[in-house]
Amino acid sequence: GVNIPNIKYAFILASSTIPKEYIQRRGRVLRKSPGKEKAIIYDFVMDPVPDTESNASIVDAKLYMKSLVKKEIKRIQDFACISENPSYSDVFIKKLCEKYDVNIFGKDDEDGWY
Repeated sequence: GVNIPNIKYAFILASSTIPKEYIQRRGRVLRKSPGKEKAIIYDFVMDPVPDTESNASIVDAKLYMKSLVKKEIKRIQDFACISENPSYSDVFIKKLCEKYDVNIFGKDDEDGWY
């Protein structure tokens, strides 16, 4: 790992869906440093299908995309809960849930992820 505690801004372009990995990456940016009051993290989230192409007809592809979206939502929630502006992610999460028919409130019917 790299120890650069004075970093104030981070752009995460290809985040892992494995909590241990993205928490470690986030932690590197959030380390305290003299003169550093906070850090700003831009975490780019993957939406596997553009809005214009969301009518995929292959069932396996839909299940795969739904699985990816669930992992992205989990990461968004993990980042949002420790941020100063958690409500900003709520709108995006809602759009992803509607687009991919993902339930984040209770047990999901196919894999029990939530």
